[in-house]
Amino acid sequence: MRRLLKILGVLVVLILVAIIGLVMFLPTGQIVQLAADQVKAQTGRDLQISGDVSPSFYPVLGVEAEGITLSNADWADGENMVSASSAKIGVKLMPLISGSIQVTEVRLVDPAILLQVREDGTANWEFDAAAAPQDAGTTAAGEEGFVKELSFGETSIENGSVRFVDGPNGATYELTEINATIALSALDKPLVVDGEAIWNGEKAELDLTLGTIATLTAGAETEVDLSLASAPVSLSFKGALIPPADAAQIEAGGVFSVDAADPAAAMTWALGEADPALIGLSNLAIAGDIAVDATALAVDVKGGVTRGGQDATVALVASGGDSWATARAFTVDLAAGLGDLASVTFKGDVAAPDGAQPTVKG
Repeated sequence: MRRLLKILGVLVVLILVAIIGLVMFLPTGQIVQLAADQVKAQTGRDLQISGDVSPSFYPVLGVEAEGITLSNADWADGENMVSASSAKIGVKLMPLISGSIQVTEVRLVDPAILLQVREDGTANWEFDAAAAPQDAGTTAAGEEGFVKELSFGETSIENGSVRFVDGPNGATYELTEINATIALSALDKPLVVDGEAIWNGEKAELDLTLGTIATLTAGAETEVDLSLASAPVSLSFKGALIPPADAAQIEAGGVFSVDAADPAAAMTWALGEADPALIGLSNLAIAGDIAVDATALAVDVKGGVTRGGQDATVALVASGGDSWATARAFTVDLAAGLGDLASVTFKGDVAAPDGAQPTVKG
């Protein structure tokens, strides 16, 4: 038994020595160039590394680089869309032994991300259409005979920040202390985000799955599975949406829920100010189905809220035709109650067009 343990110990040491030796001779420059070439092919943007590049053992086997930047759109504020103090690029061990490079993950430390939409609606994350996404598998062999295999894999963000400049609305928003993992094998594959960040002084935890980045940036229908949890408010949505940049308004359909102990405080946290009608309300909970586009509206929701110690409940089914957005005309089936004090039911038609007297029939 002692001899067996001794042999196993020697084997472990030899394996560790071999791995360390392999990492020490990693073709770091080639791995970095491989990542830069793939980013250029996928986005049309320049990935540059201005600092030191060296092998890394932990937490990933691969290469560590300092001074990372990703160029911005030529019209946007700032030279770079992304900058980071350092990045760790992980590679698979066994393919490396056989002479090929497969990038598995990227870890960004202190990344600063600038997202911007100019007044005409163009966004700086809309990449060059000429740079068609390549398959995440294999690209051409390198000069030194390595098979250049690269996928986006999993990206992790440590202590990041995102600044969003909304040109059409003249507003700027910022997320700080971002710690998250982002899984994206290719632009035409699902994007999965799991992380947390600080927004207006409160920590929020986010779980998000998007059908594809390609459909979202193209303004096409994209599947969404979203869950946001924070002290002021928790919400979820599972369905599909079309972003408003390519539609008269946002188009969406799916199941949603909203919970807020203090609705006014939640709206102030999320948007900067609260609707006066929310002041004094508490324990808001709403859930249901919604389908909305330019030609139709369908809502089926149930919820409740507390005001002055009394619990109010509501169940609403509403639908609108192709002129619902302009005529504000709906068919409504409503049941509401205020504890044991009162109850109201209504079934009929409601219209409240701009510049005209509201009408109710039912």
